[in-house]
Formats: sequence, structure tokens, C-alpha cells
Amino acid sequence: MKKWLFLAAVLTAVAVLSRRPHPARDVAKLEPIQTVYVCRNGADISIETDTGAKGSGATLTEAAADMKAKASAELFLDTAEFLLLHPAVPITEEFHTLLRPTCKVTFTTAIPDLQAASAYLSVHTPPMALSEVTTR
Repeated sequence: MKKWLFLAAVLTAVAVLSRRPHPARDVAKLEPIQTVYVCRNGADISIETDTGAKGSGATLTEAAADMKAKASAELFLDTAEFLLLHPAVPITEEFHTLLRPTCKVTFTTAIPDLQAASAYLSVHTPPMALSEVTTR
């Protein structure tokens, strides 16, 4: 009797789980990001990637959502290796949810050429990771 109950439970679980949407993403639709630049633009925060995607908002989360809404492909921020950050932007918990902890951080007051910065930082890796930066 226990075997039949176990079998019925397994079949029910399979039926329920098969109706859920699949979390996989089509790789062809992803736009991998290597470098992210975040600066303050007046009262807003601006975010830009080495692929040319840009967005702005009152918070980093809003700026990232704006950037993703404007992008022609699905942005994949999990691949970001480098974060170029203007010193006027406070590092908040939003950075830790948006980017992976191993993302290397560099502070800059200049507006960078992100493709050139990606090439340079790939050879001259910054010593500080996002996980080592304290939030303000």
C-alpha cells in the first residue's frame, strides 16, 4: 500500500512540475556583458554596458530595469567581469543583487570607452572584487 501512495505522490509531483514554465533561456537571445559603468547623472543613476546598452533611474535597480527595457536583446549581467564606478555613486546592496560577487571594481571619474576598458582590464585585472567592497 505504501508503494502505491509513493507512486501516486511522484506522479502528482511530475504532473504539477511539468506545467510550470521552464527557467532555461535561449542562448542566442542573450547579450553577454563584460563591463558595466555606473555614474550619477544629476539626481539619477546611469548604467551603461560595453555592448552599448544604457539606462537611468532614481536607483540602480530602476536604471537596470530601464536599460533592460530599452535593449534589443536580453541582457545577461551575470557575465559582467568588471564594474567601473564613479566615486559619487554609493555602493548599496543593489550592486550585490545585480552583479556577481567576483565582479572586479574600479573607480573612475572619467567617462570611459567601455570596449577599450574591457580589453585593458582583461589584461590588467583590478585587485578588488565586489564582494570585498563595503556598502555605504
